[in-house]
Amino acid sequence: MIGHYKFRIILWYTSLLCCIITAVFILLYLILGYQLRNEIDRILLKKANRINSLLRNSRKTPPCNRRFFDFIIGKRHYRFYNIREYTDIADDKYILLAYCADSLMYISRKYSKLKNSLKKFDIREKSTPTKIVSGIPFSITPIFKNGYSIYLGYEISIIYLLKRRILNIFLMIFPVGIVLSIGCGYLATRSSLKIIKTITKTANRISSKNLSERIIVPSEKDEISELVVTLNSMIDRLEKSFTMVQQFSQDAAHEIRTPLTIVRGEIEELLKDERCPEYISNILDNVLEEIQYLTSTSNKLLLIHGFDTDKIKYHFTSVNLNKILEEIFQDAEVLSTEKKLNIKLDIKDLIQVQGNEELLVRLFWNIIDNAIKYNKKNGSVVITLERKENNAVVCIRDTGIGIPEEEIPRIFDRFYRVDKSRSRELGGSGLGLSICKWIVELHKGEIKVESQLSIGSKFTVFLPVFF
Repeated sequence: MIGHYKFRIILWYTSLLCCIITAVFILLYLILGYQLRNEIDRILLKKANRINSLLRNSRKTPPCNRRFFDFIIGKRHYRFYNIREYTDIADDKYILLAYCADSLMYISRKYSKLKNSLKKFDIREKSTPTKIVSGIPFSITPIFKNGYSIYLGYEISIIYLLKRRILNIFLMIFPVGIVLSIGCGYLATRSSLKIIKTITKTANRISSKNLSERIIVPSEKDEISELVVTLNSMIDRLEKSFTMVQQFSQDAAHEIRTPLTIVRGEIEELLKDERCPEYISNILDNVLEEIQYLTSTSNKLLLIHGFDTDKIKYHFTSVNLNKILEEIFQDAEVLSTEKKLNIKLDIKDLIQVQGNEELLVRLFWNIIDNAIKYNKKNGSVVITLERKENNAVVCIRDTGIGIPEEEIPRIFDRFYRVDKSRSRELGGSGLGLSICKWIVELHKGEIKVESQLSIGSKFTVFLPVFF
């Protein structure tokens, strides 16, 4: 498939070659024709001057009457015979006409059949206009002397023939030139854009997991090599910044988790003490909730750090999706009691997939947990499992608050929450759906979201089934 940029280069290359071929043709067609005609006219005028000099001696020039002219045209010792011998007898490309007053006295033997139909030409001296005689174009010039009007012409059909041949050659060469230019343009652009494809492929491979990879710098010192060096320099800066952010997230999560665990343990001990006043117990309960939220967030940050750096290797085995969903459903029933939700599990097929059971449990629990948290009182949650072609399809539909249409593309972004105040109230950190998306992609699957504000949401997970 030819890319848009490559197509434009080929089009430009072809157009340029077509313009060159056309320009060469026009030059050949016009200039060569002009030069040939100019040379013929030059020789014609030169011969006309020679004829004029032959007739210059008026004493030896025959008087202007037909009887005497008929007698002398064949006699070698008369000047007019010399004129014939110099022109139409020597070369049949010449035509010679002689008029005495308005009477035709002589016409070249080749055109003698036209003598009754020919009319005297109206031509100025030392001019060479084109006249058609018997369908043949001639360049003709006149000589007026002693009552005679002599017209000397030279056949120029060779020029028309040459022009026609040039046109035919152009009509044959032009389409061939177009095909060749397209072929050459394609080969030239493929070769020149090969390095661009290499850069594109390498750049597409580079992600947060392999920022250490670099684009190979071409050996030629040109604009492309400068571009590659610039891109590599940019990737260097991105890698340093990304590494710093990752390191900070990991260090922060590690540093926070230990003191949070200690504080949590101390608070739980205080809550067990019967001597602790009730109002202090209430405060400690709130603090404990916040600590649990921070602990959960730090754990998720560590998990995401492992995803990004590929430091954690997950072992895939055969996983029974029916069993996972049934266990999650039992726990979800307990959570849904508070909101008086109607939760339903509909398993249509028995399905096993290749995957990591721990991650798949986290995936479906996160989605179902959100469906319960953001649902309305007396609402419903429906979980279905079925097989469609080579995919296991898990659909979680709820009657919750829904997601605005413009927010749907961003819900898988890290730390992004549609309703920030309510998410925080319900313990959401904005990391759950980001983790879900990563787990689905790790299993070569796909996750889709459909939602309407105040009506509900539908999350559909597609996981490939290889057996």
